Amino acid sequence: NRVNDVHSHDPNKQFNYLTLRIIGIFRSPFMDRRGSPRQGVLCPSIIGYIEFYPWIQARQTMDGLMENFSHIWVIWNFHQNTNAVKQQSSGN
Repeated sequence: NRVNDVHSHDPNKQFNYLTLRIIGIFRSPFMDRRGSPRQGVLCPSIIGYIEFYPWIQARQTMDGLMENFSHIWVIWNFHQNTNAVKQQSSGN
């Protein structure tokens, strides 16, 4: 049954993996995690933005986004997370 196959959790099946391609970098006035607010509502006047890599055609990609959607999901990674090394070395 194809429906059951889609919902299977067999780690050997190819469709259980997702590869994401990095398309840009998020920029904000905060250069370090110290002093960065945990919630954006705490600093409503601070503006951040996504800087797309040159091979992304940002205008075409974003065309109609603001007119048709109230929110977007941004999937991101803390690539400069200094706590990750500490957690790995302590065994957590």
